[in-house]
Amino acid sequence: MKRKKYKHEYKSNSEYEAAQQLHKLKIAFEYERDTLPYEWREDKKYTPDFFLPNGVVLEVKGRFMQRTGRNTCSSRANTQT
Repeated sequence: MKRKKYKHEYKSNSEYEAAQQLHKLKIAFEYERDTLPYEWREDKKYTPDFFLPNGVVLEVKGRFMQRTGRNTCSSRANTQT
């Protein structure tokens, strides 16, 4: 399946909007810097969206709206310990 082409470097508009917020707040970040291994039913690799200098890793996900079945912008932060 081909990815939709955007007028920005990010894989989704949600990621683009999150990057714009980070820029607006003057928060430095690297986009999809590393791929991390993870285990869930099978071995896979996972590439989080944003890596902040303080060790916080951000992954932007759409929020599933049960009524409409549509995704809206949401983000969740995970800290590395």
